[in-house]
Amino acid sequence: MRVTLTLKDRAAAYNTAFPKYPPLIVSQDGRWLYGIWMMGNNYRSKMGYYGEYPPGYLKRVHALFPDARRVLHLFSGKVQKGFWPIEMTLDCNADLNPDILQDAAALDLQAMSSFDLVLADPPYTQEDAMHYGVPL
Repeated sequence: MRVTLTLKDRAAAYNTAFPKYPPLIVSQDGRWLYGIWMMGNNYRSKMGYYGEYPPGYLKRVHALFPDARRVLHLFSGKVQKGFWPIEMTLDCNADLNPDILQDAAALDLQAMSSFDLVLADPPYTQEDAMHYGVPL
């Protein structure tokens, strides 16, 4: 049987992993997790891909979701894997060698339910969409 962490557990795991960052706080009713994520302006590319996750981003997400086993990266571009046991990438650009070659807009929601965590990093601006050659 798999145990799902509570928000309090997730906040504690994150705060332990990143003690120098502003702490995450759980609301009094236990339904919300509040925090400030300062990512800074370090945009050095590890994977050599425009728009990839900022350095340290996946470490921080992993601290919140250490119990995830199957993770899907939507609009993945290039992703540094190795944070979770099973990580799959989905992108519409075959040149990026995604695990699933498909437009995310056509993805069946039922298919996503087989994942514990879905991370989505779409183009956020028209300029980004043009850079990737996809509609916004």
